[in-house]
Order: sequence, then C-alpha cells, then structure tokens
Amino acid sequence: MQKRFRSHLVVIGVVLAIALVLRFMVMAVHGVDFTLHSDDEGYIRNAKTLIATGKLTYHRPDEPTVYIMPGISFFLAAFFVVFGKGTGGLLAAKVANILIGVTGVFGLYLIGREIWNHVAGVIAAFLMAVYFLAMATL
Repeated sequence: MQKRFRSHLVVIGVVLAIALVLRFMVMAVHGVDFTLHSDDEGYIRNAKTLIATGKLTYHRPDEPTVYIMPGISFFLAAFFVVFGKGTGGLLAAKVANILIGVTGVFGLYLIGREIWNHVAGVIAAFLMAVYFLAMATL
C-alpha cells in the first residue's frame, strides 16, 4: 500500500512539475508583457487605475463600474503597490498566478481522485497542466 501511495505521489509530482515548467516557459518565450488581448489587459489597466484613483473601473478609467468582479484587480493592485506598476510588478503577479495555477492543477487531481480514482485525477490534472489558455493568461 505504501509503495502504491508513493508511486501516486511521484506521478502527480511529475504532472505538477510539467505544469510549472510549461507555465514558466510560456512566460520566458513570450515575455512578461504577453497578453491574449482579452480581459487581462482590462484588469491590468484597472489595477493601475485603482491604485491611482481608488476607483474600480473597467472600460473608462473615469467611470466607476460594477461590470467586473474586483478580485483580480485587487490582486494585481497589491503586487503593483509592492513591486511597482511596470515589468517588476507584472512579473511578480504572473509568478504568483503561475503558482496559483499549479495549485489548481493539483486541486483538479484531488477532485478527480475523489470522484473517480487516481488515474482519472492524473488525466484531468495532466490535461489542465498542458492546456495553453490556462498557462497563457494572467
């Protein structure tokens, strides 16, 4: 039983390592400023506006909104306050987001294992580990 448990840990450890390496490779290849020209740009702009004005905005920086969920804006703003609004702050936020993403891969493994079995959890985790959109967005 203990040998089986250890082999399960090795397998999920490899999947998590793949997830981590791929996410850092995407950032290394495409750069810290890589964007899909989607909501990520709006959230970055919104976080900077939030720091400057204290207002939660989205489409227009002079007009407060309830259009978006504020979590990612506050998350980014916290990193921008500590590390700056430039590349350093964005890099720190992306590294934190990579770690959150890899934690999500592990969480998906746990759900798959709980609902079905270890193999299903590993398959689900692996698919999320290599899913490009999960590693390319902020």
